[in-house]
Amino acid sequence: MPPATAPALDFAARQQVDVLCARLRRAFDTEQRTEPLVVGLFGAWGTGKTLWLQHISNQFPRPERPPPDTTPTTLAITFNAWRYENEPHLIVPLLKTAERELLRLPESRWKTLAHTLGYAALAVGSGLKGELNVPMVGKLGLDLNKTWQTFQELQRHRHKPSLSEQAFPELASIYFDFRSTISQIVGPDADPRLNLLFLIDDLDRCLPEKAVQLLESIKLFLDVPGCGFVLALDEEVIERGIAHRYRDYHPKPGTSTHHTPPITGHEYLEKIVHLPIRIPTPRETEVADFIQQRYRKLFQLPHQTNHQTAWNQPLLDLFCNAIPPVPRKLHRAAELLHIKLIIAAEHGWTNPDRLTLARLVCLELFAPDVYRFARHHAPTRLLPILHTWAALCQHTPDIRHPDIQQWLTDRENQGEQDDGIRYDLEHQLKPLHSRLLAAATQRNGFEPLRLANPKYPSDHPNILDYFDLKPSPKETIPEHEYRATAPKNAERFYSLLFSTDTDLQRDAITNEADHLRNQVLDTNSNDTLLQHATQQPEIVTVS
Repeated sequence: MPPATAPALDFAARQQVDVLCARLRRAFDTEQRTEPLVVGLFGAWGTGKTLWLQHISNQFPRPERPPPDTTPTTLAITFNAWRYENEPHLIVPLLKTAERELLRLPESRWKTLAHTLGYAALAVGSGLKGELNVPMVGKLGLDLNKTWQTFQELQRHRHKPSLSEQAFPELASIYFDFRSTISQIVGPDADPRLNLLFLIDDLDRCLPEKAVQLLESIKLFLDVPGCGFVLALDEEVIERGIAHRYRDYHPKPGTSTHHTPPITGHEYLEKIVHLPIRIPTPRETEVADFIQQRYRKLFQLPHQTNHQTAWNQPLLDLFCNAIPPVPRKLHRAAELLHIKLIIAAEHGWTNPDRLTLARLVCLELFAPDVYRFARHHAPTRLLPILHTWAALCQHTPDIRHPDIQQWLTDRENQGEQDDGIRYDLEHQLKPLHSRLLAAATQRNGFEPLRLANPKYPSDHPNILDYFDLKPSPKETIPEHEYRATAPKNAERFYSLLFSTDTDLQRDAITNEADHLRNQVLDTNSNDTLLQHATQQPEIVTVS
């Protein structure tokens, strides 16, 4: 059967997959008498592990016709661990998936082996109670008597004897029995010759202890020649699972007692994984090629010259420098920007600033707490303050830079003499700074200040409109239909309006622009406005 079409691999991964597949073939062809090769495909969420597995699977296609008796068949079995996370023991759906793939082979001689594997899976699943010691790994729950009884009961309901009926008699432990049965199906002694290549995906989406459980089950039941494994996971998930298992070794609050855990997460993976492969981080030029190829229209300028493609360089620089170089994150940002541009067009926007919109998209995706706070409390301050703080960092944008903290301290001193600056500091700048710090310490690698490129300043006069992409008003309201109203946030409005900082004065108007458009201030608001004005004649002259 021809392999299913998979999207093309990006960032020069094609050659790496080819080398890895050659190594797997060598393990099956020349290392049949040794323990199975276990490859760890390590990478964070969204780095392309699933795509790698698809391309590995395509290099081991299921045969369309029976191979010669002397030719071994290598069957790739893709298993999504996360899909079965609620199952009591992941080893059971893993073995049942292998049974299903065997049943799809084009020759009846595989059917008996498939059913044997499936019945053994149910037997093992029914007996996973108690504990069994796994070499190099630890203890795994197992009820030997129940497993053996269940397997015998399943076999009695079959019409034909199978090789497993001969493989199981009078063996002392299910560990040895099951390995013996699997050895009759796969490896150098199997007839016909069969290799099982397990491609296990989404282990890092499972609870850490569940992922560890599956690795232990693999070591217990499938550590036989003729099996091979590629485990796609974020190694930190396994390390957290091991840390959780041995949490009693860590000191408890209020005590100084500390015991060294029997094994660390890194040591655990060393015992399981023979060949660690880490998906490399793409370079900036590779990211640029990736988004230009995948989202050509999004990054092209509308008017081309000399029949050559003209790119929106500020937008390209933003994607290459500000977004973590992870394929899924790049896809999400590009897709969301594209959707927002369509919404803007539907609402009558003729030429939205893509760079401003893209900056907000990045915050919405990678620093959502910052985005929510800015949208409701500091929309006009967000991008200008990012530029101000990024300039303090000089060459390496970092929200933790000490000069930013010093800037806040200086601002606090100024606020002692200015209610507007004090309000801005307490209600906007400090909360914004704390949220930016939290965003920069996440595992996703996003640094918010990278959104502020000094070559492309952002001080869009209608920034509020970019948060919600509302339709522009198409007609003005007649004067006799004006309503008397008060500012939406009166404290912010008057504090900023009568500040000595002209930027804050402008922000006071901008923040209320949508609410007060085509309205007039009510009597109380007018009185408050005049009161502030007469108290601060150096800012406003009242005649």
